[in-house]
Amino acid sequence: RIPDEEDKNFPSRFGITAVRGCMVLQVRDEEGTILNDPTANNNNNNNDHKKRTKSQDQREQSKNEKAGTKRFIRVELDPAQYAIDARSGKLDVYDNLNLVMRRQSKEDNFKAVLETIRGLMEGSGSIQRVIPKWLQPVLLGFGDPASAHYKSDIIKEYAMKTVGVNKPDAPLDYGDTFLDEKHLRSSFQGSKVIVDGRDELAKTVDDTELKRRNYKVRVSEPSDGNSQLVEATSYDFPSGVSGNPVRFTPVQVSAVRSGLSPGLTVVV
Repeated sequence: RIPDEEDKNFPSRFGITAVRGCMVLQVRDEEGTILNDPTANNNNNNNDHKKRTKSQDQREQSKNEKAGTKRFIRVELDPAQYAIDARSGKLDVYDNLNLVMRRQSKEDNFKAVLETIRGLMEGSGSIQRVIPKWLQPVLLGFGDPASAHYKSDIIKEYAMKTVGVNKPDAPLDYGDTFLDEKHLRSSFQGSKVIVDGRDELAKTVDDTELKRRNYKVRVSEPSDGNSQLVEATSYDFPSGVSGNPVRFTPVQVSAVRSGLSPGLTVVV
């Protein structure tokens, strides 16, 4: 059996003659009760009954009872498609629409995304004031996402010229990301790791556990084909704080580094 979305005969099989997009503004029953009124919801997390008005109680009661069996849906039509229909003399199609279908909520964000981008672009130079230049082409859809990565030359140049932004060779404060020095060293596999001036893991005395430390880490990218150099400096772990209990993987530590660095970080 051919899936419906791939069947070219689907419209004729189900008698579909036209499809138009719209946005639902309001849902009523035959008594005029608004069923999608957000002010009628009982969002009473603080148990503050005194602040609720009588009209709110009445609307809530009406909604809960769901008076009536009919639903009247008020929608906002797609203005661009309506203009096309008006020019081609097809406005009668709106007299015969008899079915409203809702898109999946996870996919139904296209209009909101476009409105956000349009809002950023409206006004003289508004997008330049709100969004850095390196992000604009990526946000608008015609730029290379790799150009927004913290290792790209564009981001490195941006970081060097912008006050308050971490420089490419600046140490990054990882805080309590690492559980211990061994965790830190294993997070930068294939790199030469120096912690507090030491090439090797700190030795314990009488097998006693070392106190937990926080770390600032500087990563120097190789220029001669050698492995990258990782220089870590420890500082006191705050007292009375349990700290991060998760032993992050090298991939997760790389994501933390990307988030601490300038540029765009997307975590899925």
